[in-house]
Amino acid sequence: MAEHWHKWQTSIRAYLVAAVSDYHDAEDLLSQVAVAVARDFEKYDPETPFIRWAVAIARNRVLNYRRAKAMSKLVFSQGTLDVLAGAMPEEPPAETAAKAALDQCIEKLQDRSQQALKLRYQQDLKPAEIAPRLNMTATAVTTLMHRVHKALAKCVKQALAPTDPRHP
Repeated sequence: MAEHWHKWQTSIRAYLVAAVSDYHDAEDLLSQVAVAVARDFEKYDPETPFIRWAVAIARNRVLNYRRAKAMSKLVFSQGTLDVLAGAMPEEPPAETAAKAALDQCIEKLQDRSQQALKLRYQQDLKPAEIAPRLNMTATAVTTLMHRVHKALAKCVKQALAPTDPRHP
């Protein structure tokens, strides 16, 4: 079960984000889907692609979410949800060149910069919350993050630039 989940979690998250259009709600739904998949995995038929089974569970969670948020102005129709569910690929998506380049560029950063990125984007902390952990001021963290973003953008752009042997 864990192998299937690890392989397809990104695709299930993408479906949920598209279906509910709120990242935080989608993450909550993803957690609910993970619990349901773990709880009901014994009912899973290996003849059915795992992604189809898991997206069916996700779709049910989205429908429950929509009922709870019925007053929301942006709600997809049943048909749109069905199209999104049917659009899931049979194979997990390959890592994109941009993602691979970004990962390589992050590895090249200094430890403090890597720590700041992890605290900001993995733990969702604000600069004022990051500052004491890195023994910096909030302003210094904001400046560091700006410089890190610029450095990463430059690094990724260079990594993805087509190589022309005439212009090294």
